[in-house]
Amino acid sequence: MKKDGYDTTVDFFGLRMTDDDSVFQYDSKSRGVVEAKENQIHIGMYGYSWRGCYYDDEWDPETGDLVITYREVSYDVEDQGHVFFEADGNNVTFSMLLDGKLYPEIVKTDGKVIFYDTHLFIDDCAGDQSITNFEKVIFENRDGEYRYVTDNLNIGQSRFGGVTFIPPQMPGSVDRDSGYRLCQKYMRALYAAFFGAEEYTASDGQLFRHMEGTDDIFCARIDDFLLEGKLGVAWPDDYFGGYNFEQACFGIERVSFTENNVTVALVPKGYYSSLEIDVYDIAQKKSYHGTFDELRKRSSFPDGALPGYLRLNRGFSDFSKEKEIYTDIRKTLVDYGVHNLIPKYDPKEQMSRQAVRGRLYDADMIEDEEVISLAMEMHKQFLREGKIPNIALVGEAGTGKTELAGRLAGLFGKGLLSVSASDLKAQFEGWGVKEVAEKILEAATDNKVLFIDEAYTLMEDAGGREAVSILLPFMTGDRKKAEAEYGGGTTYKTLSVDFEEGKGKKDGRTFEIGHEVPPIWVAGYEDDIRLMISKNQGLFRRLKRVTIKTPTTDELYRELLGLLEKKLKDIHTGDDLFDACDILTQQFKGNRKQIKRFLGWGAQPQNSRYFANHAGVRAFLDRCIDGIDFEKPKDDITAQIANIITLTKRDIKHQLDTIKRKGNSSSGSDYDVSEQVAMVSDIETRFKDLKGCDSQIRYMKDIIALLVEKSMYEGLNISIPKGALLLGMPGVGKTFIARAMAGELQEAFEGTNQRVGFMSLSAPELTAKPESFISSIFDTAEEYDVCVIFIDEVDAIAKNRFQNKFYSHFIELIKQMDGIEQRSNVFILAATNAPESLDPAFTRSGRIDKELSFTLPDKTVRAELAKGNLVKRCGALRNFVYPASEAGTGRNAGRHMEESSEKNRKGIEMLAERVAEITRGYTPGDIENVINEAFIRYMQEKHPESGEKRLPGRNAPESGEKGLPDRNAPEFGNAELDCLYGLIYEAVERKNIGDPHPADREEHFSIEKNNQSCSSVSIHEVGHAVVSRLYGCEPFEKITSLPRGSALGYVMLSQKAPLTKRDYENRIRCAMGGRIAEELVYGKEDISVGAWEDMKTATGFARAMVERFGFTDEFGFMALREDTAQYLGGSEYTCSESFRRQSDEAVSRLLKKLYEETADRLADKKELIIKLARKVFEEETMTGDKFIKYYESLKDTKE
Repeated sequence: MKKDGYDTTVDFFGLRMTDDDSVFQYDSKSRGVVEAKENQIHIGMYGYSWRGCYYDDEWDPETGDLVITYREVSYDVEDQGHVFFEADGNNVTFSMLLDGKLYPEIVKTDGKVIFYDTHLFIDDCAGDQSITNFEKVIFENRDGEYRYVTDNLNIGQSRFGGVTFIPPQMPGSVDRDSGYRLCQKYMRALYAAFFGAEEYTASDGQLFRHMEGTDDIFCARIDDFLLEGKLGVAWPDDYFGGYNFEQACFGIERVSFTENNVTVALVPKGYYSSLEIDVYDIAQKKSYHGTFDELRKRSSFPDGALPGYLRLNRGFSDFSKEKEIYTDIRKTLVDYGVHNLIPKYDPKEQMSRQAVRGRLYDADMIEDEEVISLAMEMHKQFLREGKIPNIALVGEAGTGKTELAGRLAGLFGKGLLSVSASDLKAQFEGWGVKEVAEKILEAATDNKVLFIDEAYTLMEDAGGREAVSILLPFMTGDRKKAEAEYGGGTTYKTLSVDFEEGKGKKDGRTFEIGHEVPPIWVAGYEDDIRLMISKNQGLFRRLKRVTIKTPTTDELYRELLGLLEKKLKDIHTGDDLFDACDILTQQFKGNRKQIKRFLGWGAQPQNSRYFANHAGVRAFLDRCIDGIDFEKPKDDITAQIANIITLTKRDIKHQLDTIKRKGNSSSGSDYDVSEQVAMVSDIETRFKDLKGCDSQIRYMKDIIALLVEKSMYEGLNISIPKGALLLGMPGVGKTFIARAMAGELQEAFEGTNQRVGFMSLSAPELTAKPESFISSIFDTAEEYDVCVIFIDEVDAIAKNRFQNKFYSHFIELIKQMDGIEQRSNVFILAATNAPESLDPAFTRSGRIDKELSFTLPDKTVRAELAKGNLVKRCGALRNFVYPASEAGTGRNAGRHMEESSEKNRKGIEMLAERVAEITRGYTPGDIENVINEAFIRYMQEKHPESGEKRLPGRNAPESGEKGLPDRNAPEFGNAELDCLYGLIYEAVERKNIGDPHPADREEHFSIEKNNQSCSSVSIHEVGHAVVSRLYGCEPFEKITSLPRGSALGYVMLSQKAPLTKRDYENRIRCAMGGRIAEELVYGKEDISVGAWEDMKTATGFARAMVERFGFTDEFGFMALREDTAQYLGGSEYTCSESFRRQSDEAVSRLLKKLYEETADRLADKKELIIKLARKVFEEETMTGDKFIKYYESLKDTKE
């Protein structure tokens, strides 16, 4: 609106309709009309939700017990306000709109920081209202610090000492998002100032001091107890008010004491919850957490001196009242023995599954039921035989093998002695006994499991193999002794272990080691451990394999959010790290699909060793926290996260490429990384992106549904199909539908704990590697709950065995496809252009259960494809709007539906229909390519200005065409669409004929000499066009005398395929028309070589008439040729040599006959041809309609 003749912005807030929908009113709270200042930003409406709980309690008259019912209640507080932010250098002001005026809430200047508490009082009875500001908290700048002051605030003596406020930094760029975050930072910094005060005085005068090393804990020692607590001030996250810290209450978090090097902390939980207890043995480094009710259940616990209903409140005033109870509790615990509070774990007691689960996994860890089952099996074996099994822990990088090994060892009451393989290798061959015996002695002495990490490297060299040869007898119990001398000169020392005597010696000392050899466990990547065991069969017999399941994408995503949630709980709200974690939580939830695609990519086998699963999630989070500028706007932070993802992917890919170039494995073993199978992930393609494949999509959806409910069908003895074969010529969508299936498969299993895999391979890729690579593909697939293997160009490996150069690869493939062990979790998707060449053993039922044929799209489908490709890119058009829900992510994609017009929608549909007409015989890929090329040229060349039409050839200097008239520049309701059609038409011509190039153009039209000039070319092309009209052919699209590709000029005939004998004859006649016109004008001796392409075309049509369709009398209803590759155009004769010779003669006779008939028809048309050629020469390019109109006018004049 205007104010004093200038534009100004006015915001209306709280505007709403009355009940009768006729009059506007304002809400009663934050309301009014506000004129925004130049540096003032509205950052949002702030309110809050209140959530609380209460308990109903009553005594049960029958049992006499107190029955407690817990209830929750929540509601949204209506007192919300619109908040404005303005900045002037480093000074800021946050104001709230109340009754049409802005009242300050936070003001920061160089001298002061003031927090106001603004209230709106409304007297409904009297009808009048008033607004009052109460200054609540002031910080003054004294010696460079903003210190809390109480002057003029009616505070006689502050309860706080040493309160200083640290103003948050101003964001780099000021906008709505950064203003909102800055407001929250000021609120958090306010609370952090008081929570971090040096001192706090309780209501009874008790002095509490800030506990060093904490953000918000105050403590005081009272008699034998150390009290720790926090201020009880509500944290208003999104609203202002409640700043009276002087009235804050003090809540007790812990009441602790230390006795005999054991710290015992009592944690009061209020009247309705049991007193909790935390115990920590400082010397033993053991802890216990439980409730007092649990302690009372122990038979030896002395409970008589304590109240029967032991519930303690958290207020400091309550502690003063209940101090005697705390003293009685302390005495009871000391009498019981504080060391006895931590329960003794007996590994020789039978354990339930739940107990095993609790010892192996914390609440925030991802549980693996198979590992729990194996742990129970191992523990039962231990109880039965008294021996701890030797195991191999296998899993991908970052899956927690070492952590789990330590917890497994704890099940048997043992610790973990973790060593690397290099620790067991001797410096010189033959000296390995000393290194191995030393570690075994240490494990036996300390009651630990000997855990060898990255054990696969033991098989790399002689030192490692020597260590294995020493370890193996100990693992089976065949060997109980080992002895080695070491040292030099005159001083030799002896190291020995003797489990028969139960003694070990080292450096002259003797150790009691018992009679049982300590368990020996190994760990490493699954492929490498498998390879290591295969090289030493003794290891296979001696090791029980425990496989740690690789986490799914959903599990990694939940872990990422869980890590952020944990950080938010642990970090003080005033910390910048809190803001970073809060923003990242919103980002990761808002961009869930992108984050999950990245985590899924990292979890794929080829990437997981460097991404490292759980470790990769933590590294990614740390990289985001450390590398992102959180002061930037929301969209900028999203871009920064995307950049971190891109850099992480690039680093891992570069590492893998380096390994492949060097020919080494990523683990250091001799496992060939080139044989690792790449899983496909991060796929956005879906079935909705496909057009014209409805039946194929239905089948694919059925397969996905079967795979999702695989276990149900297997339980009903219903077999799931094993494979499908995709047939069709190149470019019809076989690979595209395979990618779409991968995307749909990912989506179908999203949110489950099942691992789904999709491998995309080409048959040449399989034949270029040894047969073992094929088996490794299926071995990898078997590790997934469901896996689809897509093999493109499968005919390269599955060709008929009598013609197959890779027969051994083929045999391995079909063996793996079914073999002795049926794989119900694997589905094969194969694609080929040559199904005729496939071996029947490959295509039989049970291996390939369905054939899906793909054909060229018809006109309707071509229009749908064209529309989809146009809509996706219409954001590139400068003055064109299309609905945001359908358009791509271009310049106009975000505009709302109301901005687009029905005219533009119809224009796109009309353009798509026209594109469908000129792209007959095109594949979906061809259509996308020509449209994309048109958009590229549109962006590179000048855009149309002021509605000016831009026709094909205009502004295209390499072409030289003058531009097509109305037929090739139709009205689509928008100048840019008109322009775009011309560019698409030109792209189609480039594909069909070739690129334009400069013409050898003479100044005037001349028929003196046939020298392939534009005049001669015009004569030739007019011959084609005239024959087309004389024989009633379909109207052609265009005629031109300008060269393109290998053609000096051309007539673009209708793309309708010939069907009848007459159609074929007319196509042959049209091809002959150019040569006949040259004969008429220049004579038989001066015909040119320009008809060589026409001759080839005519001969092809004639041969098809004779040999394929039986259109001639020589052979009648007999086919002389059949297709050998129907999708590639290959064919071969099926007749004798004599018939082949007769066929050639028949083709020759047919061509001669049609040539003579056409020449007779044109004999009197010389003058007409010359006049038409002169017109084509002058116009350079004419549409078919315009040429025909001129042709008819000349005929009428002659008549």
